[in-house]
Amino acid sequence: MIVLGITGGIGSGKSTVTHILKILGIPVYIADNERKRLTASSPIIRSTLIEAFGEEFYDGKILNKKLFASIIFNDKGKLATANHIIHPEVYKDFAKCNEDHSH
Repeated sequence: MIVLGITGGIGSGKSTVTHILKILGIPVYIADNERKRLTASSPIIRSTLIEAFGEEFYDGKILNKKLFASIIFNDKGKLATANHIIHPEVYKDFAKCNEDHSH
């Protein structure tokens, strides 16, 4: 299986390329969308973020994105902590998705 990563700045055509790939029947994993889903649904991400940053970052099951962004984007250490919590879970989800499509 070949895995491609599509990167680029705002307006560079990433969404257009992924849309074309989907039309062609090629599985597409949009990490940003999945990260959003996982921050709401993953008990591992939720409990670890709460442990690291406090319960006020979640309102029920929903991550308070505004508060979260205001904290992590103003502190490189906290951003690194958040990335260390979230990225491994997104990678596991991506790997599982690839396993599902390889059969």
